[in-house]
Amino acid sequence: MDPTLQHLLETSLQQHAVTQQLAESLQVATQTLIAMRTETPAASTALPDATSEIRRLLPPLGPEEDLEAYFETFESIARREGWDHDDWPRALGPLLTGEARTAYYALDPEEATDYLAMKEGVLAWCGRTPGRAATEFHRWVYRSGARPRCQMNALLRITKRWLRPDRHTASEVAEKVAVDRFLRALPRAERQAVGAHAPTTPQELLTALEQTLATLELDSGEQQHLDRPLGAQGPRSDRQTWPRIWRNPQRAPTCEHPRDEPMPTEPEREAARLLTKPWLAGCALHQQQPPEAPSVTVWVEGRPNPPSCLRGADQAGRLP
Repeated sequence: MDPTLQHLLETSLQQHAVTQQLAESLQVATQTLIAMRTETPAASTALPDATSEIRRLLPPLGPEEDLEAYFETFESIARREGWDHDDWPRALGPLLTGEARTAYYALDPEEATDYLAMKEGVLAWCGRTPGRAATEFHRWVYRSGARPRCQMNALLRITKRWLRPDRHTASEVAEKVAVDRFLRALPRAERQAVGAHAPTTPQELLTALEQTLATLELDSGEQQHLDRPLGAQGPRSDRQTWPRIWRNPQRAPTCEHPRDEPMPTEPEREAARLLTKPWLAGCALHQQQPPEAPSVTVWVEGRPNPPSCLRGADQAGRLP
């Protein structure tokens, strides 16, 4: 055999032996690894702590920052980082400031560990209730000059806080809108009485409204009974009733008008008509009718002639 071919054959056999040894070693290592995993569970990689990571990703709540927008920012960061939902309240609580921080530490332990309950409690403490959101929704107006995107985001936050689409179905949201519209269309007295029950469903609203109407009718009947004079009987159903004119509708005794008492220095009153001059009120000397002005008859050529002053007045009165 050619020495070259013999050398190639020996080399091929050696490589085959080495490959077989490597395959056997790999099989042994695989079996060993499987056995180790079966005996002891693999150690899980520890995820970053939400409490320490949130301080790097989100600054504390500012004094002029919108609270609802801050909650939405935290929620988006928590979902992106993959934090456990149970760790959200513990991570967000230390970042709250001012009134929101006071509300967070005033919650019950059960509410403080539930993120949704904690969020609703803090918002309610700060006056962000669903009822307030409904009022803000109906009072919302477009502001010229402000950025449209900011206004739309604010309106969406108000609408979501009012209707809560994350907790209610589409049918429940539609019922809530209908209840709000119905309640706002009621008269003022009925609206105030029914609104005190805070109805959230049509059935609750109708029940409260029926009770209110019954109460108002009862109050109206009692008021008519109280307005009836003492000793009077109510109308009888077996005969026709006609309006009566009461002879003496006054219950309290009447008092006469005050009269002036004459003073010792005041002269006796005469039958003459008193002067009606308010600026002379209280002056006893001007309360009598003054005597008539003296007159003198002048005879001219055997005929009476009035004084010149009276004659001029008569001539002036006869002018056209």
